[in-house]
Amino acid sequence: MTPLTQIARKTMLGLIFAASTLLLTACGGPSEDNAKETAEKISAAMFDQDTNTVLSYMKGYENQSEEDKAVANNKIGNMLKMLADSAEQHGGVDDIEATEYKELSNNRVNVKVVVTFDDGSTKDMTVRLRWDEASESYKIRN
Repeated sequence: MTPLTQIARKTMLGLIFAASTLLLTACGGPSEDNAKETAEKISAAMFDQDTNTVLSYMKGYENQSEEDKAVANNKIGNMLKMLADSAEQHGGVDDIEATEYKELSNNRVNVKVVVTFDDGSTKDMTVRLRWDEASESYKIRN
């Protein structure tokens, strides 16, 4: 094998490795970026009073009886209304940004989210998540 062939072979192997790593990362397994994105989506849904979206991030919700779903929907809806009312006192939500990520044991993570209101004030929130193998996504943890 000539030196040029060896270089070409090593370069090709490196490119294949890089491409496969990118492909696996892009699939969206448990990662900091995935957790932060999920925390931002949940936070936005909370301030938008989007009860269905918030409940969709709760593990096991879909398996509950219709009666239990109605109770959960009512309780979460009331909490989200209070949260939205507090945001309105600050002129509404301007921005939501996940700023910190802390990996814990057993596929659990905490994500710090900073909510900036239209009046310039901010609120720090911690979104507690767990990677759910069955749905291959982060879910809100208790």
